[in-house]
Formats: sequence, C-alpha cells, structure tokens
Amino acid sequence: VRLAVSGEPLAAELRFEYHRAMLSALLTNGWAAGCPLAAPVRMLCLGLGGGALPSWLARAFPSACVHVAELHAELLPIARTYFGLPCTPPGCPEPSHASDISPAFGGGVFVHIGCARELLLRLRVENAQHRRVYSPIFVDVSAPSSDVQFAAPGASLLTDESLAALRALCGNGGMVALNLLLAKCAQPRAARIRH
Repeated sequence: VRLAVSGEPLAAELRFEYHRAMLSALLTNGWAAGCPLAAPVRMLCLGLGGGALPSWLARAFPSACVHVAELHAELLPIARTYFGLPCTPPGCPEPSHASDISPAFGGGVFVHIGCARELLLRLRVENAQHRRVYSPIFVDVSAPSSDVQFAAPGASLLTDESLAALRALCGNGGMVALNLLLAKCAQPRAARIRH
C-alpha cells in the first residue's frame, strides 16, 4: 500500500486485505483494472462503509456504472472527503451507451441510501423487466448486532430469496464476492452459499 507524506494510505489504495481478496475474483474472471470495457458495465456494492471499494472500482474502471447501497447517509460525506468517492450528481441518468459516458464522472457512482436487501430485491424486479445485469456484485455489509450467526453480511442477505436475487442480478457468467464473516458456526447456511 502506497502512503502519502502524512503516513496515511493514498485514497487510490485499498487498505484492507479483505477488499483486495474480494477484488482478486475480478482477475479470475478476466478483468484487469484500467482496461477499456466494451459497453457500460453495472457494478453493485452492497455497503459503502468509508467508500474505499466503490472509489477504487470507479477509478479502475472509469466507464463502469457503480451502484452502491448504504443504510447510513452520514457515511456519504466521509466517503467523499477521505476516500475520494466520485459521486454522480443526483438526477444524472445512467449512461446507456459508451458514447454517453461523462468524462467528468465516468460511468458514474450512484449511491442509494437505504437497506441493501431492499435495494437488492427491488433491482431484481427491475432486472426482470429491463434485463439489467450487475456484475460484479460485492457484498460488504455489517450484520446488525442482533445477528448471532454472522458478523458480515448478516443473515437477511443470506436468505434463499436474497441469494436468488443476487444470482438473478449477476446473470450468466456474472460474479458475486461476499465479505463473509461468521459469528458462530453456521455450516448449513455456508454450504448453501457455495452453490
């Protein structure tokens, strides 16, 4: 990780090893940062946190449309200020063709404030109507403290309905990377996630 003069990691660097591990899935699917994409690609990040992962994706794939779900609106200014999250102005439409991509904002980073699971289920319905595919999808959401099985992403994002929505949204050949952290042994559910 490259550091600024102050000793802090540069905004363009991913500080957390688990982010780098999640991104390694891109390489196994033939993606390389900075390579031009044939058409606007929709990426989905469930969870903003400090904004490091979606910021990195927006810089590495400038023509991609990065959609982000975040429950806590107060994290958005932190992501912009400290991690350089390049948010698309509200009301700016998502490009539908490569020629529509804005040089100022790239494909765009679209932040949806609200529950990640609710957005996931809503996008699944929209996907059925408009055939919008999101790939890759990154699930990096902390579980509520009441969840005794998972510390991340939370049992609500690992239900059969949520997993089916993830599968439907990424389409054939798509990719989903989960930050999966067990709070307790959850072998039956973990086995279902692998398939």
